[in-house]
Amino acid sequence: MDNWIKNAFYKKRNEFSQSDFHSHTEFEIYRFHEGECRYLIGNKIYHLQPGDIIVMNGLTLHRAFPSLEVPYVRSVVSFSSEWIKPSLCKDLNLPELLEPFIKMDHVLLRMGDHECLKTIDLLMEDIEKTKLNCDRIGHANRASLTYRMHEGKFKISLIQLLMMIYELSHSYFHTDGDDCSEKEQRVFQIKKWIDQNYSKPLSLESIASSLAISRSYMAALFKEVTGLSVMEYVMHCRLNSARYMLEMEDKTILNISVDIGFESVSHFSRYFKRKLGKTPSEYRKLIPKKMSKA
Repeated sequence: MDNWIKNAFYKKRNEFSQSDFHSHTEFEIYRFHEGECRYLIGNKIYHLQPGDIIVMNGLTLHRAFPSLEVPYVRSVVSFSSEWIKPSLCKDLNLPELLEPFIKMDHVLLRMGDHECLKTIDLLMEDIEKTKLNCDRIGHANRASLTYRMHEGKFKISLIQLLMMIYELSHSYFHTDGDDCSEKEQRVFQIKKWIDQNYSKPLSLESIASSLAISRSYMAALFKEVTGLSVMEYVMHCRLNSARYMLEMEDKTILNISVDIGFESVSHFSRYFKRKLGKTPSEYRKLIPKKMSKA
């Protein structure tokens, strides 16, 4: 489960390392409980208040700057969109629940003492508990009923949380909120196009041409807002998709490399190992064999 759930903790106090700006492929829900903290995302600085929730596409560079003078308490759930997407799209027909993460790089929900916070806290606490249970059982026992029960509980709680986040975020997308500049909106459009087309052969020229935008302007704008180059973002999307296919599908390494847009399987393997420290074949061998279908 660690491959798809980067973090799942509830009310962690302090235990903070002063890390540099970072990004990751997972979507993230960050809930601020207490303390004093400046949160930097891209080129925005937020002075957090208790009850604040940040809904974030983790690819945007971000970093927390909590005060060391008072307790810093927060809850976080970060998860792979590729892992939860089949449940949302195929089982529930609710792909819209990921819109808050896709339409914007990040959204700050200033909740104050909103009554929904109690339910959100209960869900985040339950998510932490089920994640710990899965870790305790171990990924090698993924096929066991006990593991599957806990993983099922995790998904149910996460989907309930995503439903609440969607409803709370929904009004944001129908306003001209101050948190979204014209530059950011343009970058969101670029990212959305890449999300839908990353598996095709892409270059800066082809992306710019498809979006009817200057190549140099697109490259500079994307870097300014996200901290990543356009092609770095393309490769992030391909890598995340590759991880999902290696774990959940029976396609060959060659077919996976073709499906996600690599020109050759050797290029795919080199890139994969550089980013994850293992070749695709080595990565797949660490995944328990899927349960046989009844």
